[in-house]
Amino acid sequence: MASKKGESGPIGATISTPEDWAKVHGDDAERDYLHVVEVYVSWCGASLAITSTFKKLLVELDQRKIKFFHVNADEIEDLVKYRSTSKPHFLVYKNGEQLEVIEGVNAPALQKSIMDHIPEGLIDTEEADAGDGADEDDEQ
Repeated sequence: MASKKGESGPIGATISTPEDWAKVHGDDAERDYLHVVEVYVSWCGASLAITSTFKKLLVELDQRKIKFFHVNADEIEDLVKYRSTSKPHFLVYKNGEQLEVIEGVNAPALQKSIMDHIPEGLIDTEEADAGDGADEDDEQ
């Protein structure tokens, strides 16, 4: 699902179905995690410019309750308003509630948002051992 550290390309799991989307946003979303979702359009693709920022955050926030995702706005009906722009948008969610929208590749604003909203505590050992996809390859 996610690119391995050291590889180029988007960092995070791919959201490609309404069921995947429901795990991040809304009443059925995974709890106690900060979800950072990059929304892009197919004709532009995911941003490679933010990759180094995400990699840095993965190292700095190792074992913290944060997950990165990317989603093609063309594949999820809820994201229709993002289909007409070439700028990526970064949506920040916690407990299914959208906290912020960051337009464009704005690493300082994204880092501030993450630090302002990241949940306290670390990932449970059982959770980490179960493999949530954080180190799996993205199949595209």
